[in-house]
Amino acid sequence: MRALVLTRPSTLELRAVPDAVAAHGQVVVKVEAAGIGGGEIFQLHNPTGRTFPSIMGHGIVGTARGLRVAVDPITACERCAFCTTGRRQHCARRKMIGFDSDGGFAELVAVPENNLHHLPDSMSWEQATFIEPFANAVHAWKVAEAHSAVTVGVIGAGAIGLGVVAYAAQQNIATIAVSELADSRRRVALALGATSVGQGLTEQHDIVFDAVGTARSRAAAVTHTTAGGTVVLLGLESANPGFDAIDVVRRELRIQASYVYLGDEFAEAIALASTTQSDWIANYGFENVQEIIDDFSVGDYEVVRAALRLRSQ
Repeated sequence: MRALVLTRPSTLELRAVPDAVAAHGQVVVKVEAAGIGGGEIFQLHNPTGRTFPSIMGHGIVGTARGLRVAVDPITACERCAFCTTGRRQHCARRKMIGFDSDGGFAELVAVPENNLHHLPDSMSWEQATFIEPFANAVHAWKVAEAHSAVTVGVIGAGAIGLGVVAYAAQQNIATIAVSELADSRRRVALALGATSVGQGLTEQHDIVFDAVGTARSRAAAVTHTTAGGTVVLLGLESANPGFDAIDVVRRELRIQASYVYLGDEFAEAIALASTTQSDWIANYGFENVQEIIDDFSVGDYEVVRAALRLRSQ
């Protein structure tokens, strides 16, 4: 099979490699598309802990045993106290396909059969590439306990931030304000239910979701959260917290982190992803993947959602 192989930091090479083979409990998925997002940007340039050569790609959709499927890329032991109480993201043995094992930047990938979710026939492969990031958004909404919010702010309208917008709209939130630099992504946020968009938030909100993760975006999230409100941190771009902790204390803000998602939240994200449109996704062949990752790496985010698409490969 053909695969886009990470051979060393910042270098992807198209290679012929042995076909993926299913081990016990696994199934081989014929990849139709694999999302290209923040995880791939980080892993390309900062592949700490990876062995070389290896294959990236964790937002995988395709066919297995004749069925259209999306792959939940998270695996865990399913036996520890975290797993048995529904907190698999904290499992000490948690792994992610495309990070800790070969992923979907290939024609075939072997994955645990229990990680497959069936896709409706009405959903395009392009829409399906939103499922994995939207699962992050579903989880963030739930850990934020956002059901009582009247106004919501979202910083960053990448795929995860757009998922937060879509979920907030489904909950009939009165005000959904979005901060995003790219005009194309602001337009999509409006289509998904944002009530206002701009290059920054202008008011304070009950809950602010930071889907960027820089010191600057975290500081903005704190600044634009009303006293007693909740700041939800999803973005992973920087380790620098960026915000004024004394201000957080004095205004009694709740700082809530959100990391990945649970299996039922991944399933819920399938329906949420159906609210997207196929033409919001830019498809790339093997030969163009590094090009779009490099664009993202230097801050060019006019492409709303990018995916490796194997239809014509």
